[in-house]
Amino acid sequence: MSWPAALSTGVAVVDNHHQSATLHAMTNLAARLAAGERILIDGGTGSEVERQGAEMVTGAWSGATAVTYPDIVRSVHEQFISSGAEVIFANTYASSRHVLAQVGRAHQFEELNRAGLRLAVEARENANAPHVVISGSMSTTEQGGEFPPHDVALRNYIDQARIQVDAGAEMITLEMMRNLETTRTILEATKDVGVPLWVGMSCVITNDGPRLVYDGSLEEAIRMLDDYDIELLAIMHTETADVDACLDVVDAHWDGPVGVYAQVGDWNGTNWFYDDTVTPEKHAELNAGWVDRGVQVIGGCCGIGPEHISAMQRLV
Repeated sequence: MSWPAALSTGVAVVDNHHQSATLHAMTNLAARLAAGERILIDGGTGSEVERQGAEMVTGAWSGATAVTYPDIVRSVHEQFISSGAEVIFANTYASSRHVLAQVGRAHQFEELNRAGLRLAVEARENANAPHVVISGSMSTTEQGGEFPPHDVALRNYIDQARIQVDAGAEMITLEMMRNLETTRTILEATKDVGVPLWVGMSCVITNDGPRLVYDGSLEEAIRMLDDYDIELLAIMHTETADVDACLDVVDAHWDGPVGVYAQVGDWNGTNWFYDDTVTPEKHAELNAGWVDRGVQVIGGCCGIGPEHISAMQRLV
């Protein structure tokens, strides 16, 4: 289903002006991708929310911060927009029903996903930036727990996608795909969501070449996408030193638009630890190399803040 069709089948809009602006922003984004233009996205929303004072929860990380620290979440979105981001990702990466259940918040599943999208919409309005596109964020993260059975996960993701689109997501990004089986589950759940889908894969380099962090070769994962309507494939939440080897595989097996948003730092299961050795200037230099080899969408994941995104504006 195309984006215009989705608007007539259940996506909540505020008024005709809002609908027109949203359509224009999405149409423009798709046209720019098709034309080979470069697009700047935001950085690590969850890690930046943590850095700016929000308390994380073991077992759900930033999953509840849309309710517990809404002012910080909204402000982080605004900072990324001010830094030049043209796409911002709602802070819903760790807000799946089964992850929230681990910390006794399953009853807030819909509330937290709606709040995450609402804060992104409010940030765009506060920044007077109607050109900015808002993406929902969904992930197969377990946050230290167990991934649920296929039928349970499928229903959870179908519900999450529906809620996010109804709450204002103009596209959805499936982030940190690290396992072939769970990736297939979330792809199945979102295939009929009615808005553009981006997919972000997280990789490591082994003796057998680039692989997903948990299971499966990167090549296998990319081939899986042939069965779905995916607008963009990104290498994300991957060490900067590993990105080029991953892009070699992407170039060989994917003919659509490509993005990169790498991580900087490390995570201990509850908190993100920052690595200040990758300065904004260094991060921009790394991204310039990826742009030179054809990457269109650039930004950052965990550990990348507004100052890094600001330093990358010249690349787009």
